[in-house]
Amino acid sequence: AEPEIDDDLLLFQTDSINAKYVDENDTYFGANKRVIVNARRLHFGCFPTNEYFHKNDKKLLRRSNSFSKLQGRHRRKSLINEWFSVMFANGLSLSVENTDAQNPINQHSSPEPWEQSANLLRAALKLVKAEPPSQRDFITVCELASSLKSINMAKWSNTMTEEHKMCFFLNIYHALRIHATFILGAPSSIFGWDRFGQKISYVIGGMVFSLAEIEHCILRKPLSTVKILFVDINYNSSAFTQLFELKKREPRINLCLNYGNLSSASRVPVFELGTDAETSAKKLDSLLAKASQEFLDEQLIIDIRKKVIRIPKICSWYAKDFFEVGTKETGKRPLAHALYRYMSPTMQQKFMQLCIESDFVVKIRSFHFTQRVGSSIET
Repeated sequence: AEPEIDDDLLLFQTDSINAKYVDENDTYFGANKRVIVNARRLHFGCFPTNEYFHKNDKKLLRRSNSFSKLQGRHRRKSLINEWFSVMFANGLSLSVENTDAQNPINQHSSPEPWEQSANLLRAALKLVKAEPPSQRDFITVCELASSLKSINMAKWSNTMTEEHKMCFFLNIYHALRIHATFILGAPSSIFGWDRFGQKISYVIGGMVFSLAEIEHCILRKPLSTVKILFVDINYNSSAFTQLFELKKREPRINLCLNYGNLSSASRVPVFELGTDAETSAKKLDSLLAKASQEFLDEQLIIDIRKKVIRIPKICSWYAKDFFEVGTKETGKRPLAHALYRYMSPTMQQKFMQLCIESDFVVKIRSFHFTQRVGSSIET
């Protein structure tokens, strides 16, 4: 007998989320307007044989070509195809019934939303670090991502602090990016990233959040907006993002967001909080400071011999964020001085040594969309 199709799958066949976000005529991971990545039941447990996947695999993965020419993409697609085929051929309903007490999926206590986001990001980082990728790790990521749908976001929005919002959505942003690029590949240009960011989404507590909305309508909401080439990086807030948008300007967001490319830090930070408001604020501040220092250590170049400072492009794009509101002098040299407070002690020492030479030159580095292979965890 055919198994019953539960609400997880029905969610992606109807307009039950909101007609504004989901086109019921398109079943590619849920929507024409949004590519919903945490659709676990669309993959696991709905179909007893592999006939469905073989019939629909081209449709499920067809648009990955338009997103990226990522090296090894076809090998990755073949691997995922093989995983799905094995799952359906064996009639598996994969709920990851693992007796390992360390597996976060099997912890019966209800973790805080920020803890769920941290567990998901760690699982995603573990998945992309492994070579070859592990099927078990992939299932874990799918299960943890699917569990986000059970969070009561409406209730949590009434009690969450700025630290809760920042921690949760920084982790969710990085997890969603890693999860989506693992399946679909990554864009190779600003135009591809713009389209990718607007479509790739998670359903969290019945609310739909895209990568672009998380970045620009929540995390960067109090910060500046820019226009890069012909792409206007300015997105309208939805009823969902308005509940969680940050109110306090935090320039270090620009240094901590990791796009997985060569112009980002090589390490993806996992953000965590403490047990109360005071320790949470201190811990998050410490993690933001460490992630910012690591980014600048890698991406900001100080050449004392040539008397040159090369500033990351992302800092140039969002230069206004590093100055006090109302500051008029925002050129390259003032920007270099504004970044001083976010540098590591070693980088600050090199900067001060260079400042002795009054004729040093400040240049802006190019932005590289080439994706890094694998990621490492910073806790």
